[in-house]
Amino acid sequence: IPGQTCHNAVLNKLFYLDLSRQTLTPGLILDYDAKAAFDRVISSIANLACQRLGLPRIAGMFMLNLLHDMSFNVITAFGRSALHFSNCDDPNSVGQGVLQGSSSACPIYIFSSDVCLSTYKKHSIVAKFIHPISGNIISDSTVQFVDDTSQFTNSLGCDITDYGHDIRSNTDTLFSKAKSNITNWNDLIWLSGGKLNPEKCYFYSFHPTYDHNRHRLS
Repeated sequence: IPGQTCHNAVLNKLFYLDLSRQTLTPGLILDYDAKAAFDRVISSIANLACQRLGLPRIAGMFMLNLLHDMSFNVITAFGRSALHFSNCDDPNSVGQGVLQGSSSACPIYIFSSDVCLSTYKKHSIVAKFIHPISGNIISDSTVQFVDDTSQFTNSLGCDITDYGHDIRSNTDTLFSKAKSNITNWNDLIWLSGGKLNPEKCYFYSFHPTYDHNRHRLS
């Protein structure tokens, strides 16, 4: 979306938590971090993803061949290195990665990520809230800034309308749906060349309640 910044992603999380607290809606946040994301971009898939959003085919093929065939040397005060390296050095992952530092690297990664995000939004269990005036359902699924992704789901998104009636069963349902989202995202993220970094992936669950004795939310 043009004009968005990292602050919008943070505000999205704040609004999600504020709405959950105000509506007493249990939910989860899933936070993911991708490992060496730019170095794992699959050039051929990135080429198709860029053409999907309007990049001329000739420009896409130029970038694909550039990433596939370019070789690199290390230059120091002693001169250029005798050996070189390229994206094709590893026959098991030919032509992976984008040119870090290049102005085209970020758009290529974003265009590839758009395929993952669009597919996830279509097949995931999202968070839902009821608009207090119109009664319309408002949904929120995920926000992403570069390789950091946050995904949301809640009880209403899982079609649980009375969470307190059977808390144990409804909690199991909520976590089961969240696990399904995790599996879907883990399967999808390879499209953008990403691989999850388990040490930096977390989930947060919450169940806001109203304390009648103190007349406040907890």
